[in-house]
Amino acid sequence: MAQQLVKRPQDIRRHAQTSNIELLSDPNFTNGVAVGYANTYPDTPIQNYDHNDQNCIQRWGQILPNYTKTKWMFTEISERFFFCDNQTNNPQVNQNSIIYTSPNAGMKQFISNRNGHIQMIYDTTWEWRGGCNLCKSWPEVNPSTPNFGNPLTNWPHFLISQFISPSYTPSQYDIGQNAIQPSERISLSKYDKLQFSGSFKLNKTNKPDQVFNCPAGDWKPNSCQESSCQQNCQYIPNHAIFYVAFVLWRNQWNNPMPANTPNVVYQLLPLVYTENGVLNIGGENAYLMGDQFGDSTYFAKLGQGNTAGVRKLTPGVWEIINIEVNQFSTDVLKFINPALNPNDYFVAAILIGWEIWGGYQTDIEIQSLSLQGVSEFTPTSTPIPTIKPTITPTIKPTSTLIPTIKPTNTPTTKPTNIPTIKPTSTPIPTLKPTNTPTIKPTYPPSTQTPTKLCTPCSFSSLKSKGDANCDGIIDIVDRSIWSAEFLTDGGNLTKKNNWLSDFNCDGYVNVIDRSIWSYNFTL
Repeated sequence: MAQQLVKRPQDIRRHAQTSNIELLSDPNFTNGVAVGYANTYPDTPIQNYDHNDQNCIQRWGQILPNYTKTKWMFTEISERFFFCDNQTNNPQVNQNSIIYTSPNAGMKQFISNRNGHIQMIYDTTWEWRGGCNLCKSWPEVNPSTPNFGNPLTNWPHFLISQFISPSYTPSQYDIGQNAIQPSERISLSKYDKLQFSGSFKLNKTNKPDQVFNCPAGDWKPNSCQESSCQQNCQYIPNHAIFYVAFVLWRNQWNNPMPANTPNVVYQLLPLVYTENGVLNIGGENAYLMGDQFGDSTYFAKLGQGNTAGVRKLTPGVWEIINIEVNQFSTDVLKFINPALNPNDYFVAAILIGWEIWGGYQTDIEIQSLSLQGVSEFTPTSTPIPTIKPTITPTIKPTSTLIPTIKPTNTPTTKPTNIPTIKPTSTPIPTLKPTNTPTIKPTYPPSTQTPTKLCTPCSFSSLKSKGDANCDGIIDIVDRSIWSAEFLTDGGNLTKKNNWLSDFNCDGYVNVIDRSIWSYNFTL
């Protein structure tokens, strides 16, 4: 029987495949949450709150059998009432839940069902002065000045966080740039995609009307020095922000840090931003600002481009959030400075939770968190030949009647070996991508001479560089003025000539002015 070797097209077609790896440790929160480095107490000296943290870690370690394995940690920035302050059956642990409760009648809670669903309940109406200015005393209750852990961070934080590093162990101490080993760093080119997803449901963001609720203009940002807020000082309205943030670190930190070359970048997806507790205007604008420590903080505009899969939260509705972090981070770095090289940065951590100025009652649920590294590859395969038989016609013998014929032995014919044809794989040429040149955006220079559309300072030449209140210093007070005019007064929509923070004198207050301030700001 003759044989023929043929190749079917489907045998040699190559299919692209993907390999996914989950980068979050314990995404189901089975092991609980650890004491984090921001869980600092306002006691002095520092040894006092370090002692409190150590006692809490030991206590939680006895309650949670896998405490040493957890990678999630709390970020609690508060004037008082940490989870660790509640030493009575806290956390409560059973097979299907872990519940952390603060000592002030449980007005702060973290609940995990140990299977990927968590709930964060946070009521800041109990904060000093009912969530108002923490720089001032509360004469209605206590005439003394509140004692806060860090004078530059005098507003409540309640977040969970995780450093993306298998070997990192949560600690109550602040960590340095070498906390994540170079071999474990998730650079923006390590995976073809870095895909984050999760489901979020906002239950409430009430802002109750109560006797100790903050009066208008009472909250003053980032400073407890009355002298720094004089007649030109602008006050920021009370507001609550819930976000998911991806934290970028530079591989090599610069000290001092060059302008527009940040060592740390906080990339925020503001799923909730509300002032009155009802209207959520989160993610309506993209802007860049420096935080109180000089790090870059980017607030993303949601629902377009790289954030098309991210929407602000609507009360009572589960929203599925999806975002590809590699491209998102690359675009954020270009927004900060087109000359930045994305390969100089890596994703160090993820933050999820609340920052709140004022007294709010909040409740949010989260489930199915995931951060996956996706690698795409095309497998190499050898085509399997199909043997197609050929049918040889059968020759029928003819019989002749011959009387008594002795049979003769017919010699056996040895088969002829047909050489096997080895299939050859047709190489598929690799297409080299062509690089499309990126058009770099240009920004108005920060030293632009004031025109008739802005009011120059009488006693300072730094107006065009970010000195909004004309005190001769470019500081956080100037940033607060920009924030108030941009977020509250509609400076990005209304053109006029008397904006305090219109640094490039184009008649508007927008992210360009914010970039000018950030470029020239130093602590």
